[in-house]
Amino acid sequence: MTFGSPQAPGPPRAIQTRVADQLLAEGAISRDAWESAIAQFRRSGGRIEEALLEVKAIDELPLLKFLASTHRTQFITTDKLAHAKIDPATLGRVPRKLAEKFHVVPVLYDAQKNLLALVTCDPDNVDLFDQVRAASGVKDVRACIARPAAAKAAMRK
Repeated sequence: MTFGSPQAPGPPRAIQTRVADQLLAEGAISRDAWESAIAQFRRSGGRIEEALLEVKAIDELPLLKFLASTHRTQFITTDKLAHAKIDPATLGRVPRKLAEKFHVVPVLYDAQKNLLALVTCDPDNVDLFDQVRAASGVKDVRACIARPAAAKAAMRK
């Protein structure tokens, strides 16, 4: 299974639209907002999360709360991630090429627990966690979900 192009990491396009479908089914977005988001997603070739935000179908906070609940993890807003002070040693635990490949940012390392927490927009990507575990030498990797654009911006920072 392929997880998309370098510009749009993550699940295949049909799976990505499920987020919009679930938001519609739960009444979190209107049918018009859903249609606008799907059209934007198809035009942009990016991620459905970004399309939902671009067409103002939903605000970032409710979207992140929904995604975190769905994936049973925590979330971080774009603003908090932009202002986060991340220890350079923590950043160095994941090779830059690997971080860029998966659009992840390591944000916390707990040496006692041998645990690495990272920000990602794909918390269900098993390959990501296997590769990060192998490259960083940690026993456990935990995900914190962020919107795709926020993760990319944090990587560039």
